[in-house]
Amino acid sequence: MTTREYLSQIRRFDKMISNKREEIYNLRAMAYGTSAPAGGDRVQSSGDKDKLGSFVGKIIDTEQELSEIISKRFEIVQEIESLEDTDEYNVLAKKYILQKNIKEISIEEHESDRHTLRLVSRAINSFEEKYGKNYL
Repeated sequence: MTTREYLSQIRRFDKMISNKREEIYNLRAMAYGTSAPAGGDRVQSSGDKDKLGSFVGKIIDTEQELSEIISKRFEIVQEIESLEDTDEYNVLAKKYILQKNIKEISIEEHESDRHTLRLVSRAINSFEEKYGKNYL
């Protein structure tokens, strides 16, 4: 995996976090609409006996998955934030955490696109020197 691919995982994690949250919301809505199993004599069927319990289990599993994704994202963000050079940190944060393109970053920083591209490349090289051994 290249450094750019590694840093781009933040965007994927953001989408995964959003989707997992929506999935949890939907599972909770289904769980609230499910009644507890009633006691008494019933004919045995092959269906799920404890639908509420099943939903609760799925919610817990999905929340655990969400927590793991958030942790992975947080780890990469912390690595970016630990860069010593403020300009390098700034461009990587804007590009990969805030998901801005080079043009937007250039305008915000009052720099040319070319200068911003050079700064991003330098920042990626610095990041790779510091953390490349973890993912290359």
